[in-house]
Amino acid sequence: MVREAAVAALGALGDPTTLSTVLAACDDKPAIRRRAVLALAAFDGDDVETRLQAALTDTDWQVRQAAEDLLSVTP
Repeated sequence: MVREAAVAALGALGDPTTLSTVLAACDDKPAIRRRAVLALAAFDGDDVETRLQAALTDTDWQVRQAAEDLLSVTP
């Protein structure tokens, strides 16, 4: 729960220096991946786009849904 809250807070702050931490959280357990994908909304760039595209094929449906919502993709 602490890691989830931390990733959510980093997304809320949107500080570019924390992007690498948020991207790394995209490889954690499902609950943290969901928070990390949502946190990516606060960031821009090719790394963010690449990670969101990868999240479209995540094993967790909520991670996929969050990525679809952020990318405005329909399945």
